[in-house]
Amino acid sequence: MKRSIVLLFLVLVATTLASGCTSGNEVFNANGVTFNYPSGWDNLSTNQVSIGTTDAAPVIASVADPDSIQNNVYKTLVAVQKTPANLTIDTVTSETKTSLIDQGVQIVSERNLTVSGVPATEIVYTITVSGEAKKERMVLMVKDNVAYSIVCSTTVSDYNSQQSNFDLIINSFQIK
Repeated sequence: MKRSIVLLFLVLVATTLASGCTSGNEVFNANGVTFNYPSGWDNLSTNQVSIGTTDAAPVIASVADPDSIQNNVYKTLVAVQKTPANLTIDTVTSETKTSLIDQGVQIVSERNLTVSGVPATEIVYTITVSGEAKKERMVLMVKDNVAYSIVCSTTVSDYNSQQSNFDLIINSFQIK
């Protein structure tokens, strides 16, 4: 009997995992990308998001934590950018780091990872925007001559508490 209960539990776990259950998360699926994001977060239209620089790649997706709104501004959001680029991930990383440093960013860390089956680079940095200290996690990747960036942004004080939400988005991110 005990063995049957354990087997039944394992079958239920396997069925749940195979069904693609997202534990109540929302799914973004447009503009050639898909990813999960926390239930209750807002799916913003691309014209609601400003990256803050004129040379930034177009935003193709953006989600934000409505609990982070202060003075009508989302303090925690994730924006996905996409631009044609016949470049390697190393070149995209180098050019992005140069641009960030030129904007006064302090790079905290950098690491290599794989996202959507392609090599990616993650850069964590701090920056002051309109007098507020922000900490951002940017993931860069190149697939089929297109550069993608996932920019996860929040206040320095909220950065650690938002990591599981940022992980959800980055780890589920797929390029179609």
